Amino acid sequence: MPRTGRTAFGAAAAVLVAGVWFAWPSEWLGSRELHTLMELLAMLLAFFVSALALARYYSRKSKAFLYIATAFVGTGLLDGYHTAVTSSFVAPLLPSELGSLIPWSWLASRSFLGLFLVFAWRAETRGDLDVAPVDERKVYGAAFLLTLLSFLFFAFAPLPRAYYPEWFFHRPQEFVPALAFGLALIGFYRIRRWEEEAFHRWLVLSLLAGLASQALYMPLATTNFDVWFDLAHMLKVVSYALVLAGLLGNTLYAFREAEDSVQRLGTLNAELAEAGKQFESLVEGAPYGILVTDLQGRITLVNGRAENMFGYTRTDLVDKPIEALVPAASRSDSRFATEHAIDDDEGAMAPNREVEVRRADGSRFWAELTLVPVRTGARDLILATVVDTTKKRLIEAEREKHTRELARSNHDLAEFAYVASHDLQEPLRVVSNFIQLLEVDYADQLDDNAREYIHYAVDGAQRMRAMLNDLLDYSRVGADIEFKSIDLNTLLDVVKADFELALEEAGGRIQVEELPTVVSDRTLLLQVVRNLVGNAIKFRKEDQEPVIEVSARRSEEGVEVTVRDEGIGMNPDMSDRIFELFQRLHVRGKYAGTGIGLAIVRKSVENQGGRIWVETAVGQGTSFHFTIPDRREPQAVDGPPSSNP
Repeated sequence: MPRTGRTAFGAAAAVLVAGVWFAWPSEWLGSRELHTLMELLAMLLAFFVSALALARYYSRKSKAFLYIATAFVGTGLLDGYHTAVTSSFVAPLLPSELGSLIPWSWLASRSFLGLFLVFAWRAETRGDLDVAPVDERKVYGAAFLLTLLSFLFFAFAPLPRAYYPEWFFHRPQEFVPALAFGLALIGFYRIRRWEEEAFHRWLVLSLLAGLASQALYMPLATTNFDVWFDLAHMLKVVSYALVLAGLLGNTLYAFREAEDSVQRLGTLNAELAEAGKQFESLVEGAPYGILVTDLQGRITLVNGRAENMFGYTRTDLVDKPIEALVPAASRSDSRFATEHAIDDDEGAMAPNREVEVRRADGSRFWAELTLVPVRTGARDLILATVVDTTKKRLIEAEREKHTRELARSNHDLAEFAYVASHDLQEPLRVVSNFIQLLEVDYADQLDDNAREYIHYAVDGAQRMRAMLNDLLDYSRVGADIEFKSIDLNTLLDVVKADFELALEEAGGRIQVEELPTVVSDRTLLLQVVRNLVGNAIKFRKEDQEPVIEVSARRSEEGVEVTVRDEGIGMNPDMSDRIFELFQRLHVRGKYAGTGIGLAIVRKSVENQGGRIWVETAVGQGTSFHFTIPDRREPQAVDGPPSSNP
């Protein structure tokens, strides 16, 4: 469109300039009747333009249209006066000659139009920046005053001559309105609204015609009604018609926009009605009570579940304050939530509040109240959801009761395990000692069978004592957990020192990668690593020196520690069973132990929030993995631990 517009403007300018060339030798001489006809036509066109421009101004409140309308209504009045002075009835009443009245009244009309078109250009230029409303009365008043002064001037003041044949331009005063038309033309062209709006293209063409009539044609006129005089009047009519065409097109486009807006409005109303039905369906189908209130807290909408919950009908609840459903003692909580929902600028939910509410029969129940601000174009509302928490409270109370009972039971069980394992130590020691004394004192009276029986009895007592010690350790796991920062590298140095002799005898070694610092209970963590390393040494292959690898990596669960060996391994189906109490996978005579060690390991890991699992196969070695959750690191970092935890 920009290229097409420039082409049209260039072609129009070329035609207007060429018109001067073709009209130059003409001897044309018109008449007063032709002049009157053209002025009457121009006056009618001016009034039509002003009427359409005013309609566009009051529909769009564009200041440019206000000045255009004012320009053409004043010009229409002055054109009417210009027409009247050519009449044989009016001319004798005026103090000036007809030869001066006609050109000077023309000049007044054209100057008025050019001046207000400059105002229109300035208003269009500042339209996006000047937000102050224009004072219409001042614009109308200024136009009326200028028009009235023009009438009075021509009615009482004698006019000088209008033609100067001794000069090349016989009417040099025409360049005054030409300057105004030129300014308006340059201004409207440079704001480039014509690239997008058809009206501005018509307006630029009209200004081109007006500028040509004032700068090219009328200055060359030597007398009234000659060819230049009539061509200038004809171009004036054409310029008015061009503005009128642009306004008609603009008005037609506005009507089409209005029709489209009406159609869109109808569609939006239908969608709004459908959305309203869907909203009502959602509200009615909600699994909880819903109350909608205004910003003053008065109920405007209630769903069926809320009716059943409170025992009121909708008629009873609508237009009632929502706090009427809340006993006086609980109203402070509900008021806080309401104010939070109203003041929330982001439209977020107010915090859930559990309050005591009242039914129609006066009974009370606990409910969770959630308030959500709903901002609509018409008004702001608050959506309140009400969930009966009576059953939830009963379940929570029952759960708390069971939790307390379970805690007491666990405490009693731990106490029993501790007392039992501790108090049984002395009888076992006595039995073991007396059996050994019996073997020493009556050695010469015992045969081989008796000595074997005594050996079994002593061994059983020792194993029972070991089991009781392990059971005592198991009962103590997690009793006093203290989290602190622990350097795993330092911890492994302690474990290496503990198993130095066993590794030397087996010819094995512990390979440790660079390990991180974790937040854990030092005693439990040391117990886990000792058990896993001890098992790796114990269950080694007889013909192979044990190599134990300890590594760690970062995972989603925190730090994952792996203890891997190349020992005898086990059946993968036993991976869960080995962590249970008193579970052994091998005969007692070949591998020592009570079957409690890995149970202690699992309990120690789980008491810190981690988990443990194993990857193994018969003859393929075993890899134990356990996790240490991430925790906030204490300010003081645990120093090098001693070898005695």
